Amino acid sequence: GKRPQEIRIEIQNACYNACQPAREIDKMNAAVTELARIRKEEMPKMTLGDTSLVYNTDWKTAIENYNLLDIAEASAKAAVMREETRGHNYRPDFPQQDDLWKCNIIEKYGDGDITCEKQDVVTV
Repeated sequence: GKRPQEIRIEIQNACYNACQPAREIDKMNAAVTELARIRKEEMPKMTLGDTSLVYNTDWKTAIENYNLLDIAEASAKAAVMREETRGHNYRPDFPQQDDLWKCNIIEKYGDGDITCEKQDVVTV
C-alpha cells in the first residue's frame, strides 16, 4: 500500500487540472474517473508508517484523506453537471450563463457513490 501522504498527492493531482478557472469537460471527467479509482484501489490499501497513539501524523493524514476525497469527488461531479459559465468558472463548451442553472446541486453519498441532483432555489 501507499502512505497517506502519497495518496494525498494523488488526490491533489487529480483535481489540479480539472479545477482551473477554464473547466474543460475532458479534464473534469478524467478527474472524476481518477478520484473513483483512488477511492476503490488506493484508499483500502493505505498503510501507516507509524503505529504510535501519540500525535501520529500518518493517522491524521489518513483520516483527512477520506474527507478530502469526499469533497474533491463531490466538487468534480457538481462541476461536470453544471452546464454553464457563471462567475469565475468558465466552461468553454457552455460559454454563456444560463438561468436554468440558478439552482442548488444536492449531492448524496450512498452505496459507495456520490449522486448529484438539481434543486430549484426557493425565494421568499
